[in-house]
This record gives sequence, structure tokens and C-alpha cells, in this order.
Amino acid sequence: MWHLQPSCNDSERIENIDMNESAAAASAGPLYGIPGGVSWQARLLNSFLRHAIKRPIQDGITPRSARFAIRLLEMITPGPRGAARTHSVDIEGVPCEVVVPRDPAAPGRVVLYLHGGGFFAHLPRRYKRFARTLADAMSATVYLPAYRLAPEHRFPAATDDCMAVYRKLLADGCAPGSMCVMGDSAGGNLALVSLLRARDEKLPLPCCAIALSPGADLTFSGASYASNADADPFIPAKALVQLVPLYVDVDKVTHPYVSPMLGDYTGLPPIRILVGSTEVLLDSSVTTAASSRRSGVDVSLQVWRDMPHVFPIFSFLPEGRMAMQDMAGFFDGHAAVPAPSSGDQS
Repeated sequence: MWHLQPSCNDSERIENIDMNESAAAASAGPLYGIPGGVSWQARLLNSFLRHAIKRPIQDGITPRSARFAIRLLEMITPGPRGAARTHSVDIEGVPCEVVVPRDPAAPGRVVLYLHGGGFFAHLPRRYKRFARTLADAMSATVYLPAYRLAPEHRFPAATDDCMAVYRKLLADGCAPGSMCVMGDSAGGNLALVSLLRARDEKLPLPCCAIALSPGADLTFSGASYASNADADPFIPAKALVQLVPLYVDVDKVTHPYVSPMLGDYTGLPPIRILVGSTEVLLDSSVTTAASSRRSGVDVSLQVWRDMPHVFPIFSFLPEGRMAMQDMAGFFDGHAAVPAPSSGDQS
């Protein structure tokens, strides 16, 4: 079984990052990955993403073409279905999938997972499969809201839906000390925004949060948007700039509920952030981690060598399985209800 062994600990890595450093300098520290370098599966995936998804949309994109490109991912993310059980519910008007882990499970452990898709798309089959894997790995019930999407429903519709589900879970007795809020890409943005809003509304906070390649900066101020524009195998930087005005008014992009990277993280629970070293969103993660730590938050940043956007969702990647094992350990380390020792957490 693999274990993460960076050359220095996370706190040292973040201490050495200055918010004004370039992406290249920021990523010069220790990188995570499997022994022996990048797997052949990851190299093959990067090639597919670059040619089948990034190249057709890199010169221009619309919500329709973005949704089509993202749906191609359903072809390559079948993954293990797991033994978790799934059912659909309506929570405060928000359709949600509820995924219950296989036995033995720890009653009371909850993951609120906010899906990615650039605020424009939801891939129910893809995320349901991932939620099943996540539920079994975390020994937790996973709630997967289908929040409203842009451009039909612009900001703050998505974050309002996420908060409605979060409040209802608390009202129904979910213990915040055994809850983890997670999200990837746009969902990573919404996960961080949910923490900020819950803190501002004086709601109980979850025990921890995990953000996968979070799109936390809709101002696109980081150097990696330019320096990693060619290296990123999946996300065309130009497309991000084109789509954001369809999600939110330009004069609001600096608000912390839109670009949570710019928020004050004082009082928030421990956060783990995972991102690939070649992503255009690298600086979004780096700066969020650095500013969070300066606010006194227990934050850990993992920059994975040459991994594509939201790589843990690809269960066929050795790196993805390794990251899943580590995320489960992170939740275990902060949850009030421990995972069953007899469960299969692989």
C-alpha cells in the first residue's frame, strides 16, 4: 500500500509560498505522486483529455459546447460501482442523491459533496459512481445535491442551493463534528463558499473540508492561468474567461462568495486541497492555501505531479486511488465518529 511521502510537510510547503510568487516558483516545492513517477494510465488520460476535450474548445466555448465536452468524461470514468446503495430525495427543493456505504458503516458520518462542471453541467452518472466509491472509502453517507446551473440560474442560485441542503442536514440532526464538506472544480469553489457562508451565518461548521482542484479565483489573477495554459491537458484558460460572465456579473467576481480565494478564512475547520502541478487552476489552490494558513486555519496543500484536473475522480488511476486513501485518512483524523476498523478502506 502506498503512502504519501513528500520531501517536507504541508505546513512547511505553504509557509514557503508567497501570494505574489509565480506558479512556477510556487510549484517548485515537493510534489506528490506514486513511486516511480507518473503512471502510464495518467499519461494516457492526459493525452485523451488534450486531444478529445481541450483542443476542440480551446479557441471558443459556449455553455452548450462546455456541457458536451464535459459529458465525454462519462465515457472514461466508469470506475468501480462499489457496494454502496443510492436513492434520490428532495432536500429543500434541491434534488439530491443519497449514497449509503456498505456495511459496516459508521452511523453519523456524512459527506456533503458538491459536484464540478464549471457551474454549467452536472454528470449524474459520473458523480453517482464517484459518490459510491467515496461512501465506501469514507464509511460515510454521501449527499450529492444537483444544484441549479448557469446560465439559466446565475449566481447566487448554486450557492443558495448548497447552503439550503447544508442547513437542512444540520436541522435533521447531522452532527457537524462528523461531517465533511467536499467539492471539485466549480464544486470546490462552492464548498469553500459554503464554509464562508456557514461561518458568517454563525452555523455549526463541519469537522473538515476537502477541495479538489477548486476554481476559487474567478478573477483569474494567478500566474498559472498563463504559465500552465499549454501544459494543462484539460482546461483551456480562454474558456474559463468566456464562461464566467454567464455565471456572475463581472462587478461581483471579487466577492468572497464568488472567488473564495479572496475570503477571510478565520475560524474555519481544517481544509485539504489537492491539485495537479500543470493545472491552470494551480495558483487558485496555492493562494487559497497560503491565505487560509495566514488566517490560522489548519490547511494542507497537495500538488500532484502532472495530474489532470480533479484526478481523484478517475478511479483507474493509481494516483487517484492513492489520493482517495489519503482523503479518507484525513476525514478519519478529524471526524468525531471514527470509521469502523473492520471496514475495507482500500
